[in-house]
Amino acid sequence: MDQIKRYKAAELIDKDDAYCLMFEEIEKGTAALLTHWQSISFNHIIVSTDNMSIASLTIDNGPHAFLDSNNFNHICNHTDRDGRYVFANHSSVANWSLAMLARDIYTAKY
Repeated sequence: MDQIKRYKAAELIDKDDAYCLMFEEIEKGTAALLTHWQSISFNHIIVSTDNMSIASLTIDNGPHAFLDSNNFNHICNHTDRDGRYVFANHSSVANWSLAMLARDIYTAKY
């Protein structure tokens, strides 16, 4: 339950499904962050597990770009030759990151 205390969700500690509830809050926050990014055409360099946080923030602040046109295949990271981090993939990469977090929470709990 230390993870829940660090997440500042003390009201969840006594609940049987505290970890699931904590994950749902993280998931909602991440969805809100990515929705906001896409609504203003913000293209982050790398949306990945090491740049996401449970506080629904990103840690890596650059480089990034705003799309001037509706080029959803824009790659902000010049080293991303395969297009993993194109603008259109932000939500699927964030979803993968959330899946890895869910796996780790489950593994730690059981």
